[in-house]
Amino acid sequence: MLIDLYKHVIDNKEQISEKLNINLTKRIHEKARKIWNSFPDEYHNAELAGIDSSWNLIPYHGFYLYAVDGVSVKSDGSLLTDVKYEIGIDTLEFKEGNNIIYNPSIMLSSKGMTIEYQLIKESLDKVDLVLVDGSLQARIYDNRMKRSLEFYKYARDLKRDDVIFISKRSESRSVLRGSAGDIYYFDHATSVSGYSDPYYDKNITIVYARLSDNLPCLKIEFGVRLDKDQVLDRLLSIKEQCISGYPYVLNIAHDTCKISDEDMKNIENLLGIIEVKGREVLEY
Repeated sequence: MLIDLYKHVIDNKEQISEKLNINLTKRIHEKARKIWNSFPDEYHNAELAGIDSSWNLIPYHGFYLYAVDGVSVKSDGSLLTDVKYEIGIDTLEFKEGNNIIYNPSIMLSSKGMTIEYQLIKESLDKVDLVLVDGSLQARIYDNRMKRSLEFYKYARDLKRDDVIFISKRSESRSVLRGSAGDIYYFDHATSVSGYSDPYYDKNITIVYARLSDNLPCLKIEFGVRLDKDQVLDRLLSIKEQCISGYPYVLNIAHDTCKISDEDMKNIENLLGIIEVKGREVLEY
């Protein structure tokens, strides 16, 4: 089967690759380089907080045991606020129009983002900059997420210049208008550390930045309009506290909140849940 698959790729290489039109890609790379700026030799000190959430689940026959948590941490690893979490048993369904949607990842991602917004609110004014893992733009335009999160309940707290959303991955094409995501073109068109000119989506400020030479770009968003100098000031504060091109405080937040499969098994045991799984049925 795999041999046939490889043969198909070889025979249809041009057709499959034509989505990334070479001539168009060259033009987009030129555009990306024109709006790319090098960082000055300046260092800004700032106290940072990192916010991230995690979720995991165990599926049963018709329901799930789930756990969601989130943390706000400082660069020394200390907690800026109390840990927030939710543990429950549910079908994790939701209504969309007249339909019932069974998609646990949507529900649990929504719960995680709600926890993140609560942590943002509690972290404001305790540090200089609050960094949040993930994209602000994606959260706004995913209607299902927006309804689950009651986004506008939190929107006012996000319209600040000290709350910064940072994404390692992004499918957004709003800046360079290519067939692939903007971050793909910035990654390939540039290699040294720097940042793009700001782009505005209504009141959201969007930039792409590489915080260390020869490492992947990040998508960085602010919930208010900032000019180029204001963006640079904040990027220099973040750049100073990065490891391998990513804010160290967000790495700490990720490691602190991660809910592993082993954690879920321990929760299952503590609750005393016993159910025959599909694999166990086969073993009888």
